[in-house]
Amino acid sequence: MEEEKKFVSREEWRKEMRKTFCKKDMIDEEGNLVKEYFHLKKLKTWTLAEEKLLIEGIQKYGVGEWERIRRDFLSDWITEDIRLKACRLFGIQRIELYNGFKGSLDEINVEYEKNKKIGMKEGLWVGNVLIDKRFGLLCKQN
Repeated sequence: MEEEKKFVSREEWRKEMRKTFCKKDMIDEEGNLVKEYFHLKKLKTWTLAEEKLLIEGIQKYGVGEWERIRRDFLSDWITEDIRLKACRLFGIQRIELYNGFKGSLDEINVEYEKNKKIGMKEGLWVGNVLIDKRFGLLCKQN
């Protein structure tokens, strides 16, 4: 039978537990919490100019060509962020339904309004986005 460790204080016990269960960047070598780990990271937000560049990229390459849009228009963003912003522009969670779509801001706004109308009617309009029906049905059950 393994011998249990005896701790002098609760603080010593806490530190040992942290060493066992915490991520390495969450604590220092002694088991003390690293306060910087818990500070909120500054979120990157889209500027109007960047949004216009995304629309230009969609007009040139089409929906789904996130890497090309990133490379030529929005190199400071990762492709997943670009895809998510496009979801918001179109007002739809499943942006893949628009793969290949090349349109202006006005055309994108028409699609947004269409998706909003469907979402409001079906109860699937969440966070200004038409959510996937399969997910929406799960939400409605709860």
